[in-house]
Amino acid sequence: MKGLIAALSIVLSMSAAYANEKGESWEAKKQEQFGRMKEVKLQALREKVSIFQNAASCMQSAQNHEAAKSCDERERNAMQEHNQKMKQRWESLKQK
Repeated sequence: MKGLIAALSIVLSMSAAYANEKGESWEAKKQEQFGRMKEVKLQALREKVSIFQNAASCMQSAQNHEAAKSCDERERNAMQEHNQKMKQRWESLKQK
């Protein structure tokens, strides 16, 4: 009986150690993924700020309605391109 209790306690301690090691590995992986996602998000925000600054500058220098429409069109195209790139970046992150 004492042998059985000793064997069970060894098995339980080994499985607990394995679970703890696996949990730490999972946490490290999760933290690494968070770091990559954070960098992608920050880069996306910087790119959006740049697009909006360019749009504001364009609109500031627009002399008539046609020029303003051209600024809007450039901003819209830049945002569509940006959104497409971001979609690809997020997909590539998911695959890692």
